[in-house]
Amino acid sequence: MANQPTYFEQKLYKIWNEQNFNSPLETSDEQKIEVISKGELDTDSGGPDIKNAKIRIGSLTFVGDVEIDSNYNDWINHKHNLNSKYNRVILHVTLFNNSNHNYVYTKDGRKIPTLSLSKFIDEDKLNLLKSKGNTQQNKSNKNINCSGLNKEVSIEIKEKFIAELSIKRFNKKCARIYSRLKELSYLRQNNMQEPKITYELSEAFYDKIFSIEDFKYKEIWQQTLYEFVFQALGYSNNKDMMLKLAQSFNIDYIKKIIKLENPIAKLESAFFNISGLSKEPAKQDDDVRKYLIELAKNYDEIKDIYDGEFFKESDWNFFKQRPTNFPTIRIAGGVRFIYDMINKNLISLLIQKATEINRPNILLNSFKIYFIIQTSGFWKNHYNFGSRQNEPIKYFIGAYRADEIIINVVLPFLSIYFDLFNLPEISKKILKCYNLHEQNSDNKISKLISDELGLKEHCHKTLYMQGMLELYHSFCIKNNCTNCEIGKIAFK
Repeated sequence: MANQPTYFEQKLYKIWNEQNFNSPLETSDEQKIEVISKGELDTDSGGPDIKNAKIRIGSLTFVGDVEIDSNYNDWINHKHNLNSKYNRVILHVTLFNNSNHNYVYTKDGRKIPTLSLSKFIDEDKLNLLKSKGNTQQNKSNKNINCSGLNKEVSIEIKEKFIAELSIKRFNKKCARIYSRLKELSYLRQNNMQEPKITYELSEAFYDKIFSIEDFKYKEIWQQTLYEFVFQALGYSNNKDMMLKLAQSFNIDYIKKIIKLENPIAKLESAFFNISGLSKEPAKQDDDVRKYLIELAKNYDEIKDIYDGEFFKESDWNFFKQRPTNFPTIRIAGGVRFIYDMINKNLISLLIQKATEINRPNILLNSFKIYFIIQTSGFWKNHYNFGSRQNEPIKYFIGAYRADEIIINVVLPFLSIYFDLFNLPEISKKILKCYNLHEQNSDNKISKLISDELGLKEHCHKTLYMQGMLELYHSFCIKNNCTNCEIGKIAFK
């Protein structure tokens, strides 16, 4: 169809988010589709559009990413088939499928079913999707839609709406943690191994009503905490890979390594070899070559007890990353966190602090101490397996990143713990910490929103900072102004 109109992919994201179709969804080869969790829009990693969706296709349930394109051919036109970032895609969603093909293929050769939305959208909605000009709205637009118009909206309304969004965002993080705990509990109770790329959970899992007894296993709490900490260490461009790496390392496997001689060195060797980041010792500097030889030697001693997934160097993103955010140094820091979490019984310490300390600022600072990790050994002078740094590197995890881990991982994690074990007063204390906390770090999105809405004095208050992020991701970039309490007034 040579004269086919251009369609905004931004509007396709909205259609996917709303899940309002005129008939039950089916793939192009007529397999039934049930969207259990529609996932989250990703705007940072340069990979698939939707992350962490859960979809039943036919009789199988998959967890992974969703790519949304205007047409089936965009998969190849955009070179997704050559990009390893798309290896976790479980469904290719398009508006049209003029080629009438049923599948696309990832770089690693996995077959992905295609869903053509045009069959499930009313004709009037299709017409509304037509573009009047050039294609997709630029995602890097420096202004929000109500820029210059929201001055008519009172500060009180803005503050109230953003605070509500912040609590919604906090609850979403709690829900993700709770969901992972349930999965791990179910897998452990049924002696199921954690899968490599995708996995199927039976109807019994979705029908199960979980009780406190299901969460008595220390290992599922340790596994969950370290997975989400690893994801936070990955920052925006490596967060998904850090999460995949953590999920590939069963906590029982890690405990076996910690019992060995030189446990941190053994853990480093496991993580760097399995991540695909370790290199063959060749023409590097003497200290680098010596370290790589040591990694290989240690890995030879433990490789036979690992049966999970292996990754490639090309899976990781170093491009345009600050050296402090290189995945190499983040993994090295993560290794030390895992060791401390198990060896020092970190979760019990966090629970004890939350129970005994009542002043939010003191409690938050007591948490932070456990997540600031100083460099040691080889990593005092290296960000990767390249040249030695002239200036010493002080921290694997510094104060700013520890702060973000506390807000995005530790507080939701503890909130779920105290809710599950029926300790509402301590759970309220955790939420109070969230409401009163102030962050020293800058965030370009919250800075943009605070500038645009005239809320600069709130930019570093966690309650509002997190709410601004939710506003941006759930409303601004989706052009969802008609459902935004600020937009309703600005555009009336």
